[in-house]
Amino acid sequence: MAEFTIPGYELSAKIGKGGMGSVWKARQVRLDRDVAIKVFQPQFKHDAGDVDRFLNEAKIAARISHPAIVQIHDANIEGDLYYFVMEYVDGRTVRQWVNESGRLDEENVLALADAVSEALEYAWETERLIHCDIKPENIILTTGGAIKLVDLGLARTMQSVQRVGSDVEILGTPSYMSPEQVEGDPELDCRTDMYALGATLYHCVTGKALFAALDADAIMEQQLQGTVPDACDCVPDVSRGFCWFLETLLAKRRQDRYGDWSEVRRDLARVMNGQMPERLLPAAALSTMSRSAHRLPVQRPGPAVGQDVPDGGGEPLSRLPMRKLWAISGVVALLLCVVAFILWNSGRRKAPPPKAAVVTPVKLPVPQEEAAGDSGAVSDAIEPYTAAQQWIEENPDFIEAGLERMEAAAQKVKGTRYEVQANQRLAALKTAGGEKMIAVMRALSNQVANAISAGHYLDAAAIYEQYDGAFARGTEPQRKRLAVHLRGLHADAERKRQEQAAADLARDAAFNGALRTALTQALGEDVPGALAIIDAVCARWPVDDDHALSVTRRLLTSVADLDRAILESFKEEKGKVVTVSLAAGKRSLLIDGVIDDQVQGMVRAPGGQEQRITFKVVDLAPGERLKRLGPENLPEVAFAKGTVALRFGDTALADQYFSKVPAVVSEAIQACMSGK
Repeated sequence: MAEFTIPGYELSAKIGKGGMGSVWKARQVRLDRDVAIKVFQPQFKHDAGDVDRFLNEAKIAARISHPAIVQIHDANIEGDLYYFVMEYVDGRTVRQWVNESGRLDEENVLALADAVSEALEYAWETERLIHCDIKPENIILTTGGAIKLVDLGLARTMQSVQRVGSDVEILGTPSYMSPEQVEGDPELDCRTDMYALGATLYHCVTGKALFAALDADAIMEQQLQGTVPDACDCVPDVSRGFCWFLETLLAKRRQDRYGDWSEVRRDLARVMNGQMPERLLPAAALSTMSRSAHRLPVQRPGPAVGQDVPDGGGEPLSRLPMRKLWAISGVVALLLCVVAFILWNSGRRKAPPPKAAVVTPVKLPVPQEEAAGDSGAVSDAIEPYTAAQQWIEENPDFIEAGLERMEAAAQKVKGTRYEVQANQRLAALKTAGGEKMIAVMRALSNQVANAISAGHYLDAAAIYEQYDGAFARGTEPQRKRLAVHLRGLHADAERKRQEQAAADLARDAAFNGALRTALTQALGEDVPGALAIIDAVCARWPVDDDHALSVTRRLLTSVADLDRAILESFKEEKGKVVTVSLAAGKRSLLIDGVIDDQVQGMVRAPGGQEQRITFKVVDLAPGERLKRLGPENLPEVAFAKGTVALRFGDTALADQYFSKVPAVVSEAIQACMSGK
């Protein structure tokens, strides 16, 4: 159990701990929902830098609203506890997944990369937000199969990075830190997260973190200068395309990595479709992952599809498992492709073995001759393909419709030698469509940004739901998820608004009750008691200077000082014989002085003997008090004279005096006197 409590939450279990805080599963009592609460470590609470970083994390992260990023609900300081409340995610970390499986297969790793890169692209494009600590422990696979990016404890916007200056601390986890992080470079950008993503993918696909056998200091030294084996040398069936993609992510110099997340996602889509990435790291550039001879030679992609596939068909080389090429050179690899083609084509027609070439998905040439018995079927199959190809070239902006046509055409040429080309063209269209959909979602995100910042979540949801432009069908699942998320934020905001309205009503009722009770006490000449009531309620709910309670408090404080003014008037008469009107009658006495708020004097008793008497201000007759208070042009004097008049039943005179105090107090007094 936790050794601390947080008002409004029931903490049930510790579910995580990092360098700066622990994470607890909790129940938010008022909203009856599970949440996760990150609590700042006690040893950091007096460090202004840690506190600022903690609060900055919550403030920045709360601005991000994306299905793949854990949502921040609230941040607060309760006594010595600094904490923030975030969405609770039920699932397991990718680190746990890797530990249980030993390593992940390439298909799962690519799916993971797709989800995380989309989330990081959204954070960068909307808030210039970088994570700075991407690692398997900070990625959760939910029980529903979704990917969630968590722990923005080291996240910083570009603006906050620039403010840190030369005093920046090194933040991150050694095995996933980019070289520029290790060097403490204050000007980090999205390319830092690309390196960490590459390190995470390497860990997942090989089962080994970068330089895992070393201590933290040695790991950081190796991030600057060292290398790890090529993924294909660790796991033979990893595709070449994936290894080239990973090598670029892990480039030592950030300028050798991708320029932005759109470039990352474009190459990632190609690798997922079995193609080589467009961007290959130059031989002169350094990467933390060494380049294996088993990845060579490589044909760079052409201007469109960029995939090294034999003309006659077969599996793209970028997706050929490395175990098939393990102990052979690049030349032998090409020969194997030629042999594979000849075997595949045997029985159809005799032809010289084709050379491996890059297939450029432009208008497909129709062959001039076909083998006997094959030409009719091929001709019938190729006709819808060429028609689809021509339509796509004439309507380049209608990619969705082109996809439908090409999918139908691909079915027609299935089983023919043109199946590969059709599939390649289909893959290229899907890649282009993916880029277009990203652009559509980015444009929609820009449209809803103002509505979200203003708290108009339903308007933002409507923008996503009602979109019917290009790629409406393709973006529909993501738009629906975002709309549902925004409607949830609206529901949360509405609940908070209602809760705040109820709290405001309760507070106002407490204010009105305290004001009435305090004035009742003051009108009964118990000014200290009245001030105590006002102080108690203001300690719970601070008020502005012009609030009725603040005005009343200042007035009563001045009224309390009037009794001291009356006592001062008696001090000035020390040694004099004066006639004083007391409630018990008039007395002539020699004033000796004032001690402990009591006036002391000597009177001559019958028989000529002197007798000492004492009295307080409250013992004075009304007339005596009014006389010694002075003129009622001061509000506190008018109030004091009003209470005296009220005490002796002269409400008309009391009303005259009370009309001279501040209006907000006068109105409250009238309400008290009338019993309203």
